[in-house]
Amino acid sequence: MVSMRSIELSRQTFLVFFSMLLLSCGSDDVQETPVIPGDVDDTNEETDLSSDGAEEENEPVSCPVLEKPENRDRFVVVSKPYRPGAERAPDYEVWTLSQNEDIAPTETLFSMSRTFKGEIAFRVDGSIGAVAQDDGSLGVFKIDDQGNVDVTHSSYVGEFEANSVSFDPNHPDRLIVMDGRWDEFGGGLYEVMLDCEGTIVSESLIVTSKLATDMTWMDREHLLLSATSALDSGEPHDLHVLDWQPQNVSRRSSSFNFDGELVKKSFVAFTSNKKHLLVAENSGLTSRPHRIAVYEWTEGTMLFKQLIESIEDPHDALISPFDDSALVISGFGDSIYRLEYDENSETPFGPPTTVSSPPLPGHGVMIKDGLSEGLVLVAENVGIRMLKFNEGSVIDLGAVTRSGIEHIIGAIGVQP
Repeated sequence: MVSMRSIELSRQTFLVFFSMLLLSCGSDDVQETPVIPGDVDDTNEETDLSSDGAEEENEPVSCPVLEKPENRDRFVVVSKPYRPGAERAPDYEVWTLSQNEDIAPTETLFSMSRTFKGEIAFRVDGSIGAVAQDDGSLGVFKIDDQGNVDVTHSSYVGEFEANSVSFDPNHPDRLIVMDGRWDEFGGGLYEVMLDCEGTIVSESLIVTSKLATDMTWMDREHLLLSATSALDSGEPHDLHVLDWQPQNVSRRSSSFNFDGELVKKSFVAFTSNKKHLLVAENSGLTSRPHRIAVYEWTEGTMLFKQLIESIEDPHDALISPFDDSALVISGFGDSIYRLEYDENSETPFGPPTTVSSPPLPGHGVMIKDGLSEGLVLVAENVGIRMLKFNEGSVIDLGAVTRSGIEHIIGAIGVQP
């Protein structure tokens, strides 16, 4: 068994120990190459990222979006944070996912900077990918229809320390980068603009926040953010709904249910009908059960509905597109749970039932259209597990795995 997740320090120690024990491979911990502020890529080319002239009056001109059929072959990209001997690695790998839902690794490997966990974001047409890397840098790459990769930024260093990244659904070439630091030290959401070649041309801070841990888009007008504070919310809080308009982001509502600002929030999620919002915490140094808070979203406010305390280390969740269940991934619990969902109940989510028991599962991503709607890919151990939401059920389709610490999967992303 070789892997680890969520609470970075303890899990990396756990993983390397198990890897040495089971694979009989040992190595001194290899220090990462420091990223020098101002470096944009391996060529150290100077780039002017001032906002002067980057945007004229309103929205910047976007690049063409390539039309893609709903039912098609896709590419999956994963990070591979280790090499043989437990050496830390900046490697990434391309996998194929057919429209028949067959998945397999390819021989396409590329390097940027090391990434141990999280999600790799893709442009709406799947032509550009971006990922927040362990050293706080941003990795950006292009991928063509044959799966060939061209890295445009192996380790872009901006004013932010990137913890998470997402493409703005309002503009195909705008990245939103989440910085999880205190607001006094640069914490918040940054707008990062790309040109048509996937090159970063500007960046700017657009939302201040403190200790942000996750974000997700409810729709084009609303972003969910877990943070101790955001904009004018004050503190402490757990979850914020931000009204997202071009050139104008404001706070609609905030909630507080977890005691203490040092509680580590792990994920935010929402049901497809947008009626219920979820935020979880998986603080490592506590004897208290980990918790998932559920809120009803109505008329622009959040009403607390339920507290779920029976899942160890809930670090990611995916909601069925059919609005009848949720999957919650438990890292240290070595489990993926299904929670039945009834939007009309006073306690909308039922007790967890085990769907799968993979070794130390990581982040999950889901396809949202076509015949593969509801197909979930979860990074686990040395492979990728697939599950699928159907109306009234979730099916575990099994995993494709390989042997060796060099095949540990870190971050994962799938083309939309």
